[in-house]
Amino acid sequence: MQSDNRLLQGRWWTSAEEGFSVEAGVAQALGIRLGQRLFSISMQPGPLAWVAGPVAGMLIFGGMAWLGSRPLLSRPSAGILC
Repeated sequence: MQSDNRLLQGRWWTSAEEGFSVEAGVAQALGIRLGQRLFSISMQPGPLAWVAGPVAGMLIFGGMAWLGSRPLLSRPSAGILC
């Protein structure tokens, strides 16, 4: 925590605990109370997600790299360097 910040409610958590901090003004504006559960995800990813996720990421990255390099590849290399 920075030296100009203060802990107003609750306590500082340890690395074994899960949580996050919210500034007092933001918490008040959103109606967040101390210890309130904001969301819960009960779904576990299946085996297909472990394969489809990285494959989709590689396809998206490769496609964007190909689209981004097309203008460079359409010109002669001497024109790019000069």
